[in-house]
Amino acid sequence: MWQKAFAVCLSWLAVYVAKTQDYNHLVLSGYHFIGMEKTRSWYVERELRYAPGDTLMLNGLKEAVINLETDLRRTHLFTRFEVKPLIDYDSVATVRFFIDVDENWYFYPSLIAELADRNFNVWWKEHRRSLERINLGFSLNHINLTGIQDDLRLNYHFGYTNRFALRYQRPAVSRNTAFGIGGAYYYTEYKETAVTTSGNKLVFVKDQSNILYIKREVSALAYYKFDKFWNFQLSLHHFNNTFSSEMAATYPDFFLRGDSRQKYVQGLLTANYASIDHSIRPSRGWIFSTQLRQTGIPGSGNFFNLSVSQTAKTAFMLTSQLRMEMAAGVRKSLTQDKVPYNLYKGLGYTDTNISGYEYYVIDGLDYGYLNNQLRIQIGSGRWTLFRIIKGEPVLRIKLDIDLSLQFNVAYVNDPFYKENNPLVNTFLYSTGFGINFTVNDLVEFNALYSINHLAEKGIYFHTRRAF
Repeated sequence: MWQKAFAVCLSWLAVYVAKTQDYNHLVLSGYHFIGMEKTRSWYVERELRYAPGDTLMLNGLKEAVINLETDLRRTHLFTRFEVKPLIDYDSVATVRFFIDVDENWYFYPSLIAELADRNFNVWWKEHRRSLERINLGFSLNHINLTGIQDDLRLNYHFGYTNRFALRYQRPAVSRNTAFGIGGAYYYTEYKETAVTTSGNKLVFVKDQSNILYIKREVSALAYYKFDKFWNFQLSLHHFNNTFSSEMAATYPDFFLRGDSRQKYVQGLLTANYASIDHSIRPSRGWIFSTQLRQTGIPGSGNFFNLSVSQTAKTAFMLTSQLRMEMAAGVRKSLTQDKVPYNLYKGLGYTDTNISGYEYYVIDGLDYGYLNNQLRIQIGSGRWTLFRIIKGEPVLRIKLDIDLSLQFNVAYVNDPFYKENNPLVNTFLYSTGFGINFTVNDLVEFNALYSINHLAEKGIYFHTRRAF
């Protein structure tokens, strides 16, 4: 009798061990989305790092949920998301993720009343809040036109600068392809333009109300999504620019050799790796971007420049409310020939380079910068409003408020236009603290008190966008 009882116990133990082993390995059976009206589920699945059929560990399920939330946040398509796993213990243990979301507001028609200057601080102080330096017009932007995060932008404005822009980018041609496409056309007229720098500040010229400088650009883009984290982009741009003949004679370096017409092509090959959960307010992950840029054609008799650039950004949570962000960028010109002034750009043209130098531009062939930011969240809020347009998601507002502490360093190498520009070919550094307001994870407004290596102090205002 005891032999039979012992055999039954062994069989029960074998079944328990087998089931325990099976239950430790879960096969992903798929996803179920709740709350998506505009966005297509297949495109969201394309952006998630786990595909149906993948095997997940039971003890790693919590980390898998966090990873999926990271992937969802990185799309910028949702103001809220909640991921819940459902395990089915059948012949094969499976897991299915239920994802409940609130879609972002995607369509942004608006009247334009924007500053023509590089940033608000330059307009406020350097140009004494001149209303003549404001552009008026209209803009139609849709960041999710057909539900696959395809971006359509139509802008027209007039005033200080006349500009027309039309752009469309589609990250996936269809459901079953890894390729995407894009194209754009830009036309800009300048009645006043910067022709040189002095004291690392732009020097503008104008000829009454006559058009001095016209820029025309046509571009085509191709995307390739290698896997869940890597993607590649190839873009070709054709430029046809003109400059006032009188001004070209006075400022021959603007197009080089006193030319009044500038035609050239530009090719960019970019490789991107992104596991970061957000571009402007990240909490975890990495982003790397390497770009090879060719401007002009070798031997064309005009000009030629070949450069490579690398940017990197990471973030991590120190506590539930405290996060650390670090970003770095370098650019190296592989050719050292002189570049036309209108293409000779360095730091100071975006809000992501180095704070404390908002009133300056630091141009050069090569540069490097490092930004460090410590952020603590002090408040947040959510409001559901109403549906403005049929077929579009309900308008929802999500607001996050952070305090920040920054430290930044940079260096720019300028072999050609360094005369009277003391901030080039020297180390730059600054520190400061501020407050940040992030709306719908798409737009950030911040006020920052900074002091730079010249002991210049000030309060500066910035705007950053996820797209």
